[in-house]
Amino acid sequence: MKKSYMNKIKTIFFIAVLLTINSNIFAGNTGKISGKVSDEDTNEPLVGVNVIIKGKAQGASTDEQGEFYLIGIPPGKYDLEISYIGYAPLTMRDLLVRVDLTSYIDVKIKVEAVQGDQVEVIADRLMVQKDITFTRRLVTEEDFFNVPGMESSADVFRMQAGAITDIQPVRLDLGNGQQLQVRDESLKNIHVRGGRGGEILYMVDGMPVTHPLYGGRSVLDLNISDVSQVEILSGAFSAEYGQAQSGVVNITTKTGGDKLAGNMELKTDNGLPVIGNSYNTDYLSFTLGGPVPMLGSKITFFTSGNLNRTDTWLNNGRTRKNLNWLGLNLAERQDNSANLNGKINYNLSDQMDLIFSYNNAYKQWSNYSWMWHLAPDNMAEYNRQTDRYNLRLNHFMSKSTFYNLNVGYMTVKYNASIDGSNEPSEWWVFRDGDCTEYPDSIDCNDPDGFFNNDTLGDTLYSDITNPLIDQVTGFFNNTGREDIWRDDFTKTLTIKADLRSQINKYNMIKTGFSIAMNDLHYVDLADGATNLSVYGQQYFTLPGDSITYPKPPGPFPEYGRTRWVFDAKPIIGAVYLENKFEIESLILNAGARVDFLHLGESVDSEQFRADWENATGLTADWKLTKAKFSPRFGISFPVTEFIVLFFSYGHFLQTP
Repeated sequence: MKKSYMNKIKTIFFIAVLLTINSNIFAGNTGKISGKVSDEDTNEPLVGVNVIIKGKAQGASTDEQGEFYLIGIPPGKYDLEISYIGYAPLTMRDLLVRVDLTSYIDVKIKVEAVQGDQVEVIADRLMVQKDITFTRRLVTEEDFFNVPGMESSADVFRMQAGAITDIQPVRLDLGNGQQLQVRDESLKNIHVRGGRGGEILYMVDGMPVTHPLYGGRSVLDLNISDVSQVEILSGAFSAEYGQAQSGVVNITTKTGGDKLAGNMELKTDNGLPVIGNSYNTDYLSFTLGGPVPMLGSKITFFTSGNLNRTDTWLNNGRTRKNLNWLGLNLAERQDNSANLNGKINYNLSDQMDLIFSYNNAYKQWSNYSWMWHLAPDNMAEYNRQTDRYNLRLNHFMSKSTFYNLNVGYMTVKYNASIDGSNEPSEWWVFRDGDCTEYPDSIDCNDPDGFFNNDTLGDTLYSDITNPLIDQVTGFFNNTGREDIWRDDFTKTLTIKADLRSQINKYNMIKTGFSIAMNDLHYVDLADGATNLSVYGQQYFTLPGDSITYPKPPGPFPEYGRTRWVFDAKPIIGAVYLENKFEIESLILNAGARVDFLHLGESVDSEQFRADWENATGLTADWKLTKAKFSPRFGISFPVTEFIVLFFSYGHFLQTP
């Protein structure tokens, strides 16, 4: 089995290397500028006109047809400087570049009548992008600024038709107020064009940030002050994108400019109930970026952060504590989140850039539940922390070919428990027992509790009871607690290479590969503070050599009758190849990708397969490694400046 898996990995790696060497690969977070320059009076194309991006060491000259192209342009707005001997220089300002798309300009320059004449024009933002072959929606930095209430990248869905956010948590009710979690409840379901929740690929600067466990949900909710633009892709998107069925969210973050600049923003609704609702919300954000002092312009940085505390529109009325964040003693609210981002760009040469980025997101919260509204202090607390590191190399091999190499590492840690307790055992105490034998005993002279052992003389007692419904009100009373203990910790190492080459003015080849190695740890104890496991009952009431029940998997095997535990190390990878053909009346995207999944050795043991068959009654005959071929095709017909007809088709899959 292991030998077969290694042979498959070697084959896929060989294909990826072969594509990298013999093709020219595409990077998934850049756009293209192309156009034509002609004489304003004669309308004749001009040969050898210089077209340069202002502030960047990147430019091109027009060919015999007066045409040019520039590839590998990060998304954003740029000024183009167009110059030709004997003609007045022209500057085109605010030309918008979008990810994967071509920004086309048709420029006419005039003979210089007076030396020193300069012409400035503002680039038009097209009503319709002519080279789209599937539905794309763009939200820029200006859009975020102009819409009130926008604070994070997730707010982009509030501006989009066909996108719905589902806030209903997913749980399995076990009775007696006990539950098993299906996923982190703060990770909302986004439904795009009628799709199910969790069918979206989230990307930041060309790298995936989707949750490794729960799939199709972002764990990196960036502050909008860190975002340059967001594109939402839906329909039959190109072969470059995988692990999604409903849509792709492609986020591009800001980089430092040539001047040191920053801002700070403070928003609050405290003290405003006279003119509107107050949710006890305080929001603070900052940005700072530019060249690194004393290191010249070759190294720039950009950093941003935000702090958001709110009792939300569904205040649960819980008694609030204080938060000790970065040494600051802050008053807790129902929902508390912090975000810190940093990016350093090192211009190694005119052809090569090295970029390091770091993102941190922390969230601590408690929920609102109508069943618990009489006893909100008895509900559980939650927290999640995400750390992401990424190193990216951009290298232009020529004016028409470049590649990107990314190495990323992301960790996600999620916890839920009573009062934020670290261990279920904190709620259990020994009484009337042998304090020497059981040093955890806190008082050996108290009355007996629940579990007695005549031989050892020990009693184990829990301070927690299951939730009880008041027969008068129909809601949980103040005697029971929401007994949950959850611990998720995932680590993902991702290697991704993309390469693009404009082989001629009509065809651009895109290819690349990615591989993500996951380490998944998941524990959910549904009743660890109120019930012992069968093993735990024997452990605390029988001598060690008399225990007959096997120890359940995971930590704290003595506690909880119901648990959901697994540790796995699956590997996910893909290889893709695509060609983009462009002429004035036709744009064609055609490509394919191969996705593979290796389940990991943890599900390949004979014991695991036997346990699976005993528990489910199904045959454990799964393959350890699976692969899937997915063709993609899209075609666009620009009809007028305002009308484009397009059609797309593809096969799409996602790891559950």
